[in-house]
Amino acid sequence: MTPLPIWNQMELSTSTWIPLNEIARGDVSVVFKVTDMDEKIEAAMKVERLKKESKKHIEKEVLEAFRDSHYSLHLIDYSFVYPFRITVMSLAGPNLAYIKELMHNKFSDSTIIRLAIRTLMALKDLHEHGFIHRDLEPGNIALSVCKASRHVYLLDFGEARQYARCENGKWILRSPRPKIPFRGTVQYCSPTMHDNMEQGRVDDLWMWLYIFCEMRVYLPWTDSTMLFKYGPRKRNLLDEVLNSDPLLTTFIPIVKIMKATKFADRPDYFKIYEILANKLNSMGAKWTDSMDYDLITERNPCFSKNLDSEEKMTEEQITAVFQEVVVPGGLQYVLDPKVPFYQTEKELKRKLEKEREEKREKEREIEKEKEKEKELLKEKEKEKEKEKEKEKEKEKHREKEKEAVKEKEKNKEKEKIVTRKSNKSKEVVKRIGSAEKTTERTADTPSKNVEMKSKQKKTVVAPPKTKNAKTSSTSSASRQTSPTQENKAPPPPPRTLIKKKAAMAPTKLKVK
Repeated sequence: MTPLPIWNQMELSTSTWIPLNEIARGDVSVVFKVTDMDEKIEAAMKVERLKKESKKHIEKEVLEAFRDSHYSLHLIDYSFVYPFRITVMSLAGPNLAYIKELMHNKFSDSTIIRLAIRTLMALKDLHEHGFIHRDLEPGNIALSVCKASRHVYLLDFGEARQYARCENGKWILRSPRPKIPFRGTVQYCSPTMHDNMEQGRVDDLWMWLYIFCEMRVYLPWTDSTMLFKYGPRKRNLLDEVLNSDPLLTTFIPIVKIMKATKFADRPDYFKIYEILANKLNSMGAKWTDSMDYDLITERNPCFSKNLDSEEKMTEEQITAVFQEVVVPGGLQYVLDPKVPFYQTEKELKRKLEKEREEKREKEREIEKEKEKEKELLKEKEKEKEKEKEKEKEKEKHREKEKEAVKEKEKNKEKEKIVTRKSNKSKEVVKRIGSAEKTTERTADTPSKNVEMKSKQKKTVVAPPKTKNAKTSSTSSASRQTSPTQENKAPPPPPRTLIKKKAAMAPTKLKVK
């Protein structure tokens, strides 16, 4: 079994898509091949222009129901801006109408039967999810985008209708309406559609039958010019069409099963598959054989080179798919016409109001979370600013400390300079003091010399002895007075002389 794609596990949310090229164009819609911004996903974008604003979008509901399916396309993205409705879905390959043009509607029996079985599998998958197509045609059947895959997908669910829903584990079938407007394509629609009767699962099988009969023969009712002639001609000419080709005779028992199936009945998908599989085995063909269009479409840009969705289903797995029963059939499952299939309008309004309130609450919660995130960001910014301010203050404090250290160093240098100067001044003062002492010593030496000389004079000079008494008396008087005069010290020399002597003193000392 192939794994589910990437977008099947993603939550549905509107995103940006880049258009690559146009795939198809209709009356009110255009389909583009697009890619996401990361160029990881390739998808198909359907853009519809609406004449009136419709509240219900059945195609979106169908694709959402296919979210867990392996045999159908999936919804990737959705957006609605009046008058445009945009649906992004998984990309498919070329449709069957395009392949018929390439092949000029010439196919081998094995190719037709294998395509019929694959289309029946996709149709059964749609029915098991509670929907019918009501507009099946070759343009709404597409091959896989992978060349190696044999999957077939259904397209364009604009005319689809929900015929069943599961309530509390039980399936309920929608009651048929007495008359309905025409839906689908005139060439392929069910005969009951021409009678304006309600469509069921079996009516999709009638369209499936006409499509694959046309791959071998021309349908005779296509040249009808009046709408009311299509229904009777389909009923009357079908046996002629089935007997016109040996391959189409294999569909005769299938037509009997379909004629016996009514609106509420479940078609016997497994028996139809068995008839086609037996025909395939009788021809000696295999599921892995190449298709007729493989060589022609080898270089077609509609296919992808990616082999992620390569064919991996075996014959046993295919039979198991057709044996599985999900939605039962029978009148016992049909809801009473008086009971609405969907809930009453009041309940629907209540549901819608609840959904709106839930959405509003979610939006409010999201806004609150955003506000909280903004507040947290603001707090973080404030904390960062505070931290920056603290860092700035720390830097300022460090700068102040550095400046204080520098000032201390400067003050120490100044103190050192002052101490040096004071030491120098002290040395100078000491030198001056020592010089003064030397000058004093030099000044004291001449006075001593004078005293010595005066003593020598006292001793050497002696007055002569005279005979006269007067002379002796005067001499005695002079002797009595002279000692007082001789004992007196000489006056100190002037300051200029002391300075000159002090200046000259060191030279004398050096000479000594």
